[in-house]
Amino acid sequence: VFVERLQLSVAPDADVKLETAFKLAPNSQPLDADEAILPLGNLQVNRITSLLLQFEVPANMHEGFRSVARIMARGDILANEESRYQALSDFSIGISRHADQEETPPALLDALGKLTLYRMQERAQELLEQGDVKEATRRLERLATRLLAMGEVQLAQQAHDEARRVHQGKQISDEGRKTLKFHTRYLLVGADLEEDLE
Repeated sequence: VFVERLQLSVAPDADVKLETAFKLAPNSQPLDADEAILPLGNLQVNRITSLLLQFEVPANMHEGFRSVARIMARGDILANEESRYQALSDFSIGISRHADQEETPPALLDALGKLTLYRMQERAQELLEQGDVKEATRRLERLATRLLAMGEVQLAQQAHDEARRVHQGKQISDEGRKTLKFHTRYLLVGADLEEDLE
């Protein structure tokens, strides 16, 4: 461990909203975007801590650079005499009507795709708790289709079986809920979760 009690605080500009925050690695988990401080745990020497932050920015912004948020990381560095440390960064973006097309980094696309799968199973459960059986069934069927396209045949079958149960007016089985939740999280960080289980 290099840093203990790592925390991130995000202060969006007045017209910007932090919509979602999700810790990808290690130990993938959703973070409460409404909280002032996001706890990230320990930062290890040879292991990356990564997260996705989703911001909602206003439409029709003027061209040029504009600030989005101020991000501050704080933690206790174990090797320092003054252990408490913080780093501050202002996050800004360039706005242009004729921006050059840039390729989205494959790692980001991959993470977003897998995060979508995790959110789909979470949303299906929420909809079921709200009594919206039709939409919960549809979400589970879409989840099954996407998992199958990724080659996750057994997980796709589990999602399909749960969709059928929900369509018949039953709840998602305990085994199905745990399997879908754990394995869609596992897809996000694979090796990191595997190491944590050993």
